Amino acid sequence: MQPPFLYTRIADRKGADLFMAKVLDLKKTVYVLVQEHPELVHIMAEFGFSSITNPAVLKTAGRVMTLPKGAAMKGKDLEEIKAELAKRGYTVIN
Repeated sequence: MQPPFLYTRIADRKGADLFMAKVLDLKKTVYVLVQEHPELVHIMAEFGFSSITNPAVLKTAGRVMTLPKGAAMKGKDLEEIKAELAKRGYTVIN
């Protein structure tokens, strides 16, 4: 049975299907969000946060930066980013 779109299919070590919710907590740092959802690196680059594709930036600035702070620094509309993430199947909280 296919779960709702708010979940990502992953496999455990034995190959069984598991499903992980695609929930983004905006209180978490970019580093933590990318650890939970690695595909966010490319999505954020599309939003204009191209420096996040550099692993060194992700490991340093990403550990203190949140998506709302990054949006404010880049002059991006956070509500537009949230709407685009929702279109891609994410639930954005906080």
